[in-house]
Amino acid sequence: MTAQLSHDDSAEANGWQPVTFGGAAALARTTAGRVLLVGMVIASLMAGAVARTFHVAWMPVIEGAIKSLPARASIVDGRLQWSTNAPMRLADNSFLALAVADEGSSGLTEADLAIEFMENGWRATSLLGSLFIPYPPGLTISLDPVSLLAGWLAWKPHIVAGAFIVTIVFVWLIWLMVGLVVTPFLRVYTAVLQRAATAGDCLRLGIACCMPGEIVMAVGVLVYGLRRINLPELIAVAALHVIVVASYMLITPLWLPRRESPEETTEFKGTASAKKNPFAAPPTNDSEERP
Repeated sequence: MTAQLSHDDSAEANGWQPVTFGGAAALARTTAGRVLLVGMVIASLMAGAVARTFHVAWMPVIEGAIKSLPARASIVDGRLQWSTNAPMRLADNSFLALAVADEGSSGLTEADLAIEFMENGWRATSLLGSLFIPYPPGLTISLDPVSLLAGWLAWKPHIVAGAFIVTIVFVWLIWLMVGLVVTPFLRVYTAVLQRAATAGDCLRLGIACCMPGEIVMAVGVLVYGLRRINLPELIAVAALHVIVVASYMLITPLWLPRRESPEETTEFKGTASAKKNPFAAPPTNDSEERP
């Protein structure tokens, strides 16, 4: 009993960080509230990296594009109305490029993401491919630069905060999805390793194992926002973060406590019952009572 209690106390004391294999295993054996608290801290790191990159890399381009819009530009009944009907580059940097383009033309290849507004829709092009999205039918909005810029400046802080919150929600949805998917496999895996783990432990373990990979991804996004790595290298970091998560799921169960065998449980109960009452009479010998 003493050994078991000391192990549980150690898990409670060390279950505050998922960076090491033992820490992730200890965190999985604590409460859902503690996993939520630690996860919120790590998800906030990722959200901060995304919000900071969005603020530094994208927002200046969006603001510059708004200022470059010609007067009386608008979308009427799902069609872009342009004063000159000529392609033009609105604003760009190495992260994002915004332009107005003709159908079939594409002159934005330098940026990691190029968005081109055409007569019937807009097209996004990046290293991962191209996607065309038509304007909603009947859409009518004014693209007057004065009113758009005023609205943009008023909503800019809220947009950054929204990016932060949306990232946290997205990260947690991914973690929960991964945790639910891997829980049956972790149950079988821990049984094969003869480790003591309930279904709740396995769910928390799956979530905890996602956290070290998220830290790697947050660092990658932050370094990308500083332009120390390019988009292909960021994709490589994303692949590395998947490898880190998989490695933790394979290795962390080895830090869970061993499951007691039935023989050990019976012996433990017998010893405990023998020591339960120190004032009990000693067992009698039947041979001594016979005449």
